[in-house]
Amino acid sequence: MNNTKKIETWRAEEIAKVFLLNSGLVSLLPDFDNKFDFLAISNKTPDKKILIEVKATKYPKSELKKAFIKTRNQLSHTNLPAVLMYINYDNENGYFETFKHIPHNKNQEIQVLQADKFKEKLEELITE
Repeated sequence: MNNTKKIETWRAEEIAKVFLLNSGLVSLLPDFDNKFDFLAISNKTPDKKILIEVKATKYPKSELKKAFIKTRNQLSHTNLPAVLMYINYDNENGYFETFKHIPHNKNQEIQVLQADKFKEKLEELITE
């Protein structure tokens, strides 16, 4: 990976950390199993865990499902709930989607990364 790509990836992960930690719902363990970027652990119920994958991208929302089909497929088949965050590292915004450990929902929606909506979806994953 070249230096520019490393910086873009690092920056996207840092932006994702801000959203995750500002939710107040989770703590993060970095480099979980080297397959995912973070493992989020519920602050209230430590046995509740969520996989977090962050993608640095400038793709528009309409292209995300197609561009990251391999990652989405991998997350939809994990045993733990997961969050895939698509971060625009220049604008410090992006999108996200959640994956539950039940059969993949084909009508799953990619959400705009807004603090309130993100916190709501994260809380849903924790309480299931």
